[in-house]
Amino acid sequence: MRGKKPVVGLGGRFKEPLTLEEQVERTMANLTAFVAKVTA
Repeated sequence: MRGKKPVVGLGGRFKEPLTLEEQVERTMANLTAFVAKVTA
């Protein structure tokens, strides 16, 4: 498509400097918040 930049790597995401444990904690917190919002 015209005007679109090519995507590099994982959808243009940057490498996060978090440990696996920190990533899991954040993901679980986000999931909990999402479920709370959906079921409210």
